[in-house]
Amino acid sequence: MDYNTFIGIIKEAANGLRVVRFDYTKKDGTTNTYEVEPYKVEGVYVWARKTTEPSGTGIRKFFIENVENIRILETVYVPCWDVEI
Repeated sequence: MDYNTFIGIIKEAANGLRVVRFDYTKKDGTTNTYEVEPYKVEGVYVWARKTTEPSGTGIRKFFIENVENIRILETVYVPCWDVEI
């Protein structure tokens, strides 16, 4: 995915505290769909919490280049950490 497009979508979602859904291709070539709460962009990574994890856990980094089909959902989240986007 184009970096600037991704950043624009992530910023919009984070500013509204909205969950995003995207397809993510792992190093082994498998693709999974995640719903996440975005918290921080750091270089080529986005730090986000998977919504399937208990509150306050599950934050991980996703390599932006491996993200496809990102979309903002209507779901609003209560941040577990500071949103730095």
